[in-house]
Amino acid sequence: MSHAALKRLAKEYKELLASPIPSVSAVPNEDNALVWHANIAVPLEVDTSTLLVAPMHLVIQFKADYPASAPNAGFLVHWPYRMGASSIGTEHDGAELKGAQIICLDILGNFGHHHREWAGQRGSGWSPAYSVSTLLLNLQALLLELDGSLSPREKRDLYQRARSYRCEIGDYEHSGEAPYPPLETETPTELAEATPLAATPVARCYFSLLTHEEATLGYGVYFEKGKPKSFGELISWSAFHEQGLRQTSQKEPFTHWLPAFINPAHASESPQWAARMKASLAELAKATGGSGGFSPPLAVLPALINSMVVEINRGDKASAIAFFEALSSFWRALHWCVTTDGTLRAEAVRTVQSFIEDRAARHKRAVPDVGCLLALATALVGEYDRAKFVDAYLDESFVRCVMWWQGECRAEAAAVFRATAVSRGIFLFQLTVLREVIGDAPASTAEAMDASNGRVPERLDALQAAWKELTGSAEPASWDAYAAATGCSPETRQRMGATTDAWIAECVKRAAEAGYSRGKGKGKGGGKGGGGGGKGGGGGGKGGGGKGGGDGKGGGGGKGGGGKGGGGGRGGGGNGYGKGGGGKAARV
Repeated sequence: MSHAALKRLAKEYKELLASPIPSVSAVPNEDNALVWHANIAVPLEVDTSTLLVAPMHLVIQFKADYPASAPNAGFLVHWPYRMGASSIGTEHDGAELKGAQIICLDILGNFGHHHREWAGQRGSGWSPAYSVSTLLLNLQALLLELDGSLSPREKRDLYQRARSYRCEIGDYEHSGEAPYPPLETETPTELAEATPLAATPVARCYFSLLTHEEATLGYGVYFEKGKPKSFGELISWSAFHEQGLRQTSQKEPFTHWLPAFINPAHASESPQWAARMKASLAELAKATGGSGGFSPPLAVLPALINSMVVEINRGDKASAIAFFEALSSFWRALHWCVTTDGTLRAEAVRTVQSFIEDRAARHKRAVPDVGCLLALATALVGEYDRAKFVDAYLDESFVRCVMWWQGECRAEAAAVFRATAVSRGIFLFQLTVLREVIGDAPASTAEAMDASNGRVPERLDALQAAWKELTGSAEPASWDAYAAATGCSPETRQRMGATTDAWIAECVKRAAEAGYSRGKGKGKGGGKGGGGGGKGGGGGGKGGGGKGGGDGKGGGGGKGGGGKGGGGGRGGGGNGYGKGGGGKAARV
């Protein structure tokens, strides 16, 4: 019998007792906590003056790897199930379910061998984020439909079967007249309005239900094109390392795990957390295929912060909360790293200062992702001149942008402004995160995060309000307005806003010198190209060959060939705070 499963079920039973579901009762067997008996009171209106309440008795059978696998269930009071397949339990189903009515429902495991697709299908089937309460709420919703689907005679027959059913549950006896576990049925009209349990304001693992006070919590991490990303869902160390959890509550896969920074007691004050953080960062840095010469914390944490910023910017508010809290955790961990390790801080400061002062240090070979460098800089506020950093960022990022718009539009102010809308928007959002979330005092930000277990909801509200204002009626509509919004130096604003075409021409020239292009070498496209130098267009215009920009033979251009990147899927399952819930289950 699994200790982890029993521990989780004990937590669920305690929560069910503290926050009971109206007209539902459930209790684990005293001699086997993997078997529960439950009652659901079902109101049946026979006529305008007769309301019967049938105590529907059922048994729930949990597996040793719960909550990884869906529980089985059987109704000991049979009822007309017309929305899918059903059967009568046999010895093959186990002694507890023998003779019980088993229905085909995707959140139950009984028919899982017939519907293996449920296990990996997002949005359907059982999820480890569900609980006994989730299951009972779904079954209650199913049974409440009987009042509208049965005839008066069928309702009376069902009521009589429920009232006459008897069984022994350990030292207790269940009967229709005296249900066990006891039912409260004084307010049957409230049944249809039953709502899920209230959320618990404590950070915890969706799988094990362990809180940050009981276990080391962290985030699942996956890789996309060599970059670490996360769905922003809290998972305990034991769930990942001991129970083999490799998917989120929404069945999104991940391969690695990184400790979260909930607060100092959970994190920096715990030697165990520190050791696990160091080991996880080393493993993640190795998995990137090379850390680019950076120490593991600088190779991993800024990349995760940057990916969270991108996900928040997508605009899904529900998911944004989880991503924001993950961003806070990753930033807090980065801040801890650079404030407790002098050598690491020196490396970080040197990297940012070199980026500001030396164009060669900005090259893609030295800084593969400028968004990650910005994320790193957020933990070093006060160590550099922000306007000069913004100047350097704009200088490098718009040189890199050339390969994406060249061949698609003319090198003119208005056309390039439209073509760079996405990259410009991401950078503005990143700067807004820096201003509204991190601010000018990282130490104070860290204290605020620690005091709220990494949630800082007021800063999320401020971020959303500031971004709404910035992208509303006041959205930058010109190069000059955009430059002003970034907070760059007057000199850079002059170049971008007043002498835009000359600045764009310089970006094109420097992109060619840096070797930035969509593709080099032999391409698959046809034509000899033209006007770009060399044979064929490695930079790719429309169709084959096109306007060249790269070097090498063949026409590497054309639309397609990599296309626009598809960002990672969004996290689902909430933010790790409170209980999971479920809508209606699918019937088969």
